[in-house]
Amino acid sequence: EMRNSWIPAFFRDKPMGGLLRTTSRSESSNFYFNHFVQKGDTLSEFYMCYESAIDKQIHEAKSLDNRDTSIPNLTTEKLIEKYAARLYTRSIFHKVQKEIKASCFHIQLGGQPMIVDGVNKYVVKDKFFQDSLFEVQLSFSTNDVSCSCQLFTRVGYLCRHCFFCLALWGIEEIPQ
Repeated sequence: EMRNSWIPAFFRDKPMGGLLRTTSRSESSNFYFNHFVQKGDTLSEFYMCYESAIDKQIHEAKSLDNRDTSIPNLTTEKLIEKYAARLYTRSIFHKVQKEIKASCFHIQLGGQPMIVDGVNKYVVKDKFFQDSLFEVQLSFSTNDVSCSCQLFTRVGYLCRHCFFCLALWGIEEIPQ
């Protein structure tokens, strides 16, 4: 019974995207500022070093903003990949791009599509995961898409199985 409260595998169905502990944030800040300040600095030295650190962060943020205005290299000719490049940050886009690419090469239908209560249900086979079967549900009335692998629930972006099914219907934008 105690395992439910501390083993992450038990939380696969819970949204965990963006989960960051407070200690992780402070450790990251401490690590960054330790490059600028030294033990024994006077208050005025600390302040000057602090300003230098902030100036460096501002400069890096501006350079990242300039880089993000261009569209990154696309690996497929799918319009949904181009849409994802505009929608996501660069780091998330590269993860989504891997899923889109995998949807082209590793996924195939594993059974006949069904429509139940207005929801299109697909069973897809993933060669990358030893031909494991996953169920994808696509509802046009609610604009929802979900998969039994629950990647979206765990990390916040669609899986290869969903991208495969969206392509079957010719959908070129990620549903909101």
